[in-house]
Amino acid sequence: MIMKKKLVCCCLLILTILAVSSTTFAAAYVAKIGNQRYTSLNKAVNDVRSGGTIKLLRNTSWSYTEDKGLEGKKFTMDLANHVLTLKKLVHLGGGTNIKIKNGTIKGNHKDGVPCFEVGTYAYQKDKRRSKITFQKCKIKMLKRGLFIETNLKADIVMKNSDLSFAKADDRTAFEIGEGSTLTVTGGNWSSGQDNQSIIDSNGSVKISKLKYKGNPLLHIMSGKAEITSGTYYKIPYYSRDLITVSGGKLTISGGSFTSESQGLICMSSGTMTMTGGKLRNIQIPVNNTYTAPSVSESGYHSPGHSGPVCILFEVYGDEKTVVNLNGGKVISDHGCCIYRRAEANAVINIGKATCTPLAGAPVTFIYSYTA
Repeated sequence: MIMKKKLVCCCLLILTILAVSSTTFAAAYVAKIGNQRYTSLNKAVNDVRSGGTIKLLRNTSWSYTEDKGLEGKKFTMDLANHVLTLKKLVHLGGGTNIKIKNGTIKGNHKDGVPCFEVGTYAYQKDKRRSKITFQKCKIKMLKRGLFIETNLKADIVMKNSDLSFAKADDRTAFEIGEGSTLTVTGGNWSSGQDNQSIIDSNGSVKISKLKYKGNPLLHIMSGKAEITSGTYYKIPYYSRDLITVSGGKLTISGGSFTSESQGLICMSSGTMTMTGGKLRNIQIPVNNTYTAPSVSESGYHSPGHSGPVCILFEVYGDEKTVVNLNGGKVISDHGCCIYRRAEANAVINIGKATCTPLAGAPVTFIYSYTA
């Protein structure tokens, strides 16, 4: 009887050890390709075949450095509702095409380098286009941001993916270089008071069905951007405009743009064409009451300010700066629909757009920069 009890105890002990070992070993796996499991995400990335899928098994980090390279890799990374933390730069070289979906991505850089670089350096031999797609991802910017830039002829696609900053920072989420593209469809984006423009573009940007709330969204330097739909809300108490055009071309064919503070759109150079959508700045209640903006020699402005504020649309470029309002609605609760600096020679063409300024204010007001 005693021997039987000892035997039973030994068997139970062995089973317990095996169970614990099995659980511990299983917990060490971070990803799988088919039935093959991996304790290292880098190993899975090295092994994945063209068109294959890597599936995360738990939260993990990725430190795939530029030196190891991702040239020519084509695969999908399914986060499976887990968190992927990027600790070092991941460089997508020529011919690379990867999709990351269904999970959360965090940047964790302390040195300010981008989390992803998409494109080909001048010294690299493979000049093929590269591409990265984020589908149903939540991207959280931490420690100088999850910051994506393209160098030469690359494409970034955001499909129903959310983007947010964890705290105020001066980093940019996307830098779109010449010859590169950013396509955004759906998702919820937000930024804080001190964040720079989410997108700095010398390439091509297309945005649709996006829900955005925050401060500067887009800065067009020499590229082009097209917004076809979505809702865009600029939070108050920050001087930077929601969209700045300092070169290139902006086209708005749809969408609703609202501002509680200075500036929806600022033009210093380039061309802006509006064929649809609605631009509006709204009054901010003080003690649950609204105070009508006043008018003085410095322009139409809100109480307590000496110059035009809560500007819906400001134009101060030279004759190469052209604004074409061919459709849509422009509504100002604070004064004029468009402010143009007296020193500027910009061209403003008001076509079929409906412009509704504050009662008694003109559609366009010319003011002095020194006022």
